[in-house]
Amino acid sequence: MRVEISLGPEYDAYPSTVDEPVAVVEDPAICARIVEALQDDGFQHDVVVQAQGSLDLVFYDADHEFMTSVTVLPGWIRYGAPTDARLASTDLESLLAELGITRPWSTEALRAVRDVESRLATTARNLPAEPETPNLLATELTERWKQQWPASRPVAHELRGTENGRWVRFHSLPEAKRYAEDEAEYQELLHRHATVISELNALSATNSRDLLIITCAWSPGPKPPLRTAPVVDASPGAIYWQSLLIDDDEDWGQNWMHLFVERTGLGEARLQLLLRIVADDVTEGVIITDPDLTWLYHPYDGGADVIAATPADRDRLRARHSDWLPSHSAGL
Repeated sequence: MRVEISLGPEYDAYPSTVDEPVAVVEDPAICARIVEALQDDGFQHDVVVQAQGSLDLVFYDADHEFMTSVTVLPGWIRYGAPTDARLASTDLESLLAELGITRPWSTEALRAVRDVESRLATTARNLPAEPETPNLLATELTERWKQQWPASRPVAHELRGTENGRWVRFHSLPEAKRYAEDEAEYQELLHRHATVISELNALSATNSRDLLIITCAWSPGPKPPLRTAPVVDASPGAIYWQSLLIDDDEDWGQNWMHLFVERTGLGEARLQLLLRIVADDVTEGVIITDPDLTWLYHPYDGGADVIAATPADRDRLRARHSDWLPSHSAGL
């Protein structure tokens, strides 16, 4: 067996600067102790709000085939999406030391940890003590959403199924290419995003230069976790809005989506950063809209789903950018 230990998703950087595992354990005795520690009978099932950074432990067998992965937080472990369990020890460093892994992080990784932890600490202050304690923006946004989109939840991948009369999809690169490979292609996809967003704004009654950006985090429970570092960089002032149950599977448990919202400007660099990390599949579930929620724009890695204010606006956009449309007969 081999165990590769990497920094958890809260420490992801964009573009990535730490690609290699921070530790690789191949000693059979230490691997056995890791497995033994993760099978402690004292585990208690619970849900974790990720207030501290984590490590990912990935297990491979003797043939180098993937076996399973476990996320370890200080005092906690996570088996896949639905299950959290409390470790007997609440000190991750001492646990690693007992396993013979002293200071597993490289100098580069430690520098990244310190940098990201300061940003995560700032984000943590924007989380309410309880998700049920909304602020004014969140309260207004909830009421506005009910008025403008009564048939839809603010779940990006669900929008096209409930608002077909106003939906159109555009690809972000020529010939339906999914991912940019050089700066020229990044500029092309950013140009397409900016063009459609600007035209949606111009077609709307408000024609505001202000935008709302909705970003997401996921967890197996109803309490909101911290967003990953790249999303924090793109939307550092976001406040918690609401949590939605996405899946409730008998075998895999629940999957919750937690929504955060922030105001931004049409030409701000942070919006471009957000579009780039979406294009590289670093995050998903993003919705961009005007303050009155007149229209909705959901970028994804490969294009964008647009819910225009009216069917006529949708048709205008289709006609203007017919060469950006998918070739599939269903518009996908």
